[in-house]
Amino acid sequence: MIPVKMPAAYCYYNFGFVLAVWVSLVKWTAIIVAGLESIASIFTFFIFITTDGFESIFNPSELLDFGYAFLLFVALPYSIYNLLNLLLDRGLIDRISKNPSIRIILRRDTGMVQFKKKGCFIDVPFSEVMGMTRHHTDDSGIRRITLHLNHKYSKLNRNLDNGIQALGSALHENERWWYHLRWEFIQHYMDLTRPLPDVPEFEPYRHLDPTTREWDKQHNRPKDYWLKMEHETYKTMVDAACEKAETYSYDKANLAEDIGWTPAGDGKAWYQLG
Repeated sequence: MIPVKMPAAYCYYNFGFVLAVWVSLVKWTAIIVAGLESIASIFTFFIFITTDGFESIFNPSELLDFGYAFLLFVALPYSIYNLLNLLLDRGLIDRISKNPSIRIILRRDTGMVQFKKKGCFIDVPFSEVMGMTRHHTDDSGIRRITLHLNHKYSKLNRNLDNGIQALGSALHENERWWYHLRWEFIQHYMDLTRPLPDVPEFEPYRHLDPTTREWDKQHNRPKDYWLKMEHETYKTMVDAACEKAETYSYDKANLAEDIGWTPAGDGKAWYQLG
């Protein structure tokens, strides 16, 4: 029996995650301390006025002591809080890793899928990932469908029930074609030979992707194509696209081949302009 060589999938500890946790802890400790000290300072000042009288307010030594206390217990913690917020906003600390709701990351730039597991990432080539739908019944007894990304050679599995919502609303979330369409969307997104799927959510970032930027330049695509579109026009396009996608032969292999569609997402679909 020939042993099967496992494809490269490695796990690295996410130090950005560890740092972000500590930063978050320090940040909220600072703001809590600042809040408590602000209350204490106001209370102390009130006691100070009622006991020593208003004349003592103009005493230079008393004012200096109060100023030192304010800087140490109020201004300093508040400044630390704002500094840490600035670091997060500038991207110097890994905000994605800090967010516990993010369980999987699709890396178009590297062609990898990152499965988040116990404080570290497991990187898997997208070619080793399968899209699967699962049927289940929720707590209210309603039958649901969820899209899962599974690694072919391990037990790594993540559902996208609360993930990719770029293709529309929840109106079709319990229809099979909707999940076939989402899987096609993911394959298109991860295909570096083609531009990004032309959806409003990606428009602000199209210039950051080299393939997309070149395609837009060659086809004279306006940078604000979706931004300047009238709402009614957009709604009409979405309705027509959903109607067309609903009758598309995603799960009917013979019909799909007849119209030139392949599972890799090479066929023309409503959201593909490239």
